[in-house]
Amino acid sequence: MKGGSKRIFQFCWLYRNDRKEATKSSAKSTTLLLIALVINTTIFFSIGDRSSGSSSCYWTWQNPLPQGNTLNDIVAIDKNTAWAVGDCGTILKTVDGGLNWAIQHSGTADTIEGITALDSSVAWIAGDKGTILKTVDGGLTWGPLDAGTNRCIRDIYIADKNSLWAVGENSTILKTADGGESWAHQAPATDYDINAVSAVSATSAYAVGCDTSSAYYISKTSDGSTWPTVASGSNDLNDVSAIDGNTVWAVGEGGLILKTSNGGSAWTKQTTASSNEFNGVEALDSNVVWVVGESGIIEKTINGGDTWDKQTSEVDRSLNAVSAADVKTAWAVGWGGTILKTVDGGATWNKQTKGLYENFRHVSAVDRQTAWVVGLDGAIAKTTDGGRSWALQDSDTSSGLDVVSAVNRNTAWAAGLDEVLKTTDGGKTWNNMNPVVSENIYAISAVDESTAWIGGWDGFIMKTSDEGSSWTSQPWGEVHNSIYDISAIDENNAWAVAGNVILRTTDGGSNWKRSYPEGNTSLCDISAVDKDTAWVVGYPATPSQYSMVFKTTDGGSTWDVLRQSEDAYHTNGSAVDNNTFWVTGVSGETYKTTNGGESWVDVSPTMLYLSTISAIDGETAWVAGGPAIMHTGSTGLDFYFAEGYTGSGFEEWICLMNPNSSPTTAHFTYMFADGSIQAQDVPVGATTRVTVNLNETVGANKDVSVMVQADAPIVAERPMYFDYKGVWTGGHDVVGYNP
Repeated sequence: MKGGSKRIFQFCWLYRNDRKEATKSSAKSTTLLLIALVINTTIFFSIGDRSSGSSSCYWTWQNPLPQGNTLNDIVAIDKNTAWAVGDCGTILKTVDGGLNWAIQHSGTADTIEGITALDSSVAWIAGDKGTILKTVDGGLTWGPLDAGTNRCIRDIYIADKNSLWAVGENSTILKTADGGESWAHQAPATDYDINAVSAVSATSAYAVGCDTSSAYYISKTSDGSTWPTVASGSNDLNDVSAIDGNTVWAVGEGGLILKTSNGGSAWTKQTTASSNEFNGVEALDSNVVWVVGESGIIEKTINGGDTWDKQTSEVDRSLNAVSAADVKTAWAVGWGGTILKTVDGGATWNKQTKGLYENFRHVSAVDRQTAWVVGLDGAIAKTTDGGRSWALQDSDTSSGLDVVSAVNRNTAWAAGLDEVLKTTDGGKTWNNMNPVVSENIYAISAVDESTAWIGGWDGFIMKTSDEGSSWTSQPWGEVHNSIYDISAIDENNAWAVAGNVILRTTDGGSNWKRSYPEGNTSLCDISAVDKDTAWVVGYPATPSQYSMVFKTTDGGSTWDVLRQSEDAYHTNGSAVDNNTFWVTGVSGETYKTTNGGESWVDVSPTMLYLSTISAIDGETAWVAGGPAIMHTGSTGLDFYFAEGYTGSGFEEWICLMNPNSSPTTAHFTYMFADGSIQAQDVPVGATTRVTVNLNETVGANKDVSVMVQADAPIVAERPMYFDYKGVWTGGHDVVGYNP
């Protein structure tokens, strides 16, 4: 039921595809979940330092929804209830058949590779750095279990309520007989990276994977402790699904599907129409099996694999796992948060991920409410409500748009290939400014409705001062270094980067002065504060370093190295002022400084490739890349919630997040319909979250408003869940009014 994802890093404007890293498994159950689901939820979370999970800000997924981190595994409990897990500690759960998915708090920023469940209340997840977590309350809380390893655990599978196996890299096999309180280390007869496990009982299970030469191995235990190799061959195996001790399927690279009907003594290669890599397999019985894989491939057999029928997924992104509740109902998950579901045996698969399915490349924000994003195929979208909604605009072009420069709420410029577009009516219409260039445009920076610079291939720079009616070429002496970014201050002052050269003009572009930061550095991005101060992002040629951030405060005469990263590859930055700068790039590594570069805070929101960032201040920024759009929200001291109810069938909660490095206290004032009040002080630790149950705190059957006043900036939101006589379940979630 689980597959991996291949992540291929392609830098600057190129898209990031999937990486194959793991495989999956899970158990089926039919117990109905008894908690309600959040409807129309705004998703808040913090990633930050990936080794600790700390962060100084929180991020909101704005596209796609419910979130866009790659999902690596899913387990279906019944036709209404399922969990999905993925990158950056992502846990999702649905209790209404997938109409709505609620994000659950895992407490980790590490990748979660696998999930398995006993029922709708009890489940286990596993992933990077030996992470194993367990919930016994339907996912409201997840507690860590000590697996005794730091190795990546790629799959976990339940045999019964106490017995589970977990498998992973470097021949890792772990078994528990007490629900995860203790784990015994086992080993296969052959050393290899184990991608998946499927258990039949507490003593019978199969495991599959591959070695460094991409040879596959299949191991089997019949006594619950020893793992002889029962098969080997070429091509990786990513997943395995056992019906019983005899009938098992395994899938992997090159469209490989293997089946045994005699307990592993012999394996038959089954034929399908696909040569795509299969990442996940789910066998319901000896006849009905689903497989999923690269490029959205889904195939199904209803005759034990004699024939396989290709099903239409209508997605072209990798699917990593599949889990079925019955012969009609199944889910598949994969890259970029993709969630698909069928209720008719696969005749149709419907997307349960909502949002714009564009490949966004650049974002430019005007203020906390207004921003534009642009991307492939002429895609332009705008928000005027802080990203709560994004509306596509008609660009009247099918060319890829690489960059956008927003001047104000009405005026913005966009460019890509050999086209420049401009709007002066908020995006209702976009007009082609016809710069008459034959080269690709990589950079644009607008000062106002009249003045803008563009640059691109072979180092060309052009400027307009008459609203785009005419463009003047501005040679600067070299034609082999492409202009990758321009940052204009006003009609006279602008900066640009080209290869290892930084350019600056103070006379409107008549002359461009060159400067060179240290080393043979390739420069991707420049963000200027004024005519003297600018920040630059680049990467040196030396293989020991991946990215650097430079800054000048003397007009480019000298450049200081403010950040050198050996574990991050930054490609885009955004300067707010002389002290505040944000930088992002490959694998979503995002950092921020508010003290001029003396120190940096990891505020990474995702592991997806982020091609762009646009910051408004030290707390507010947008990032985008591919289909992903994310936004940081501002913290506050005071939050108000005007209505609430703790009557029968209703649950009311207040969730607090403290993104700061020091603990604080939130002071609650509960206001009731009869005019009475009740006070409560809630401590909130540094970089942690706290949940307050209002049903328990104020009692049942209360109409209650809440005022939260904190000693330090926090985030406060209120989820409410309801169950109307067992007929209608759901809920909603809001952030408190923060004046």
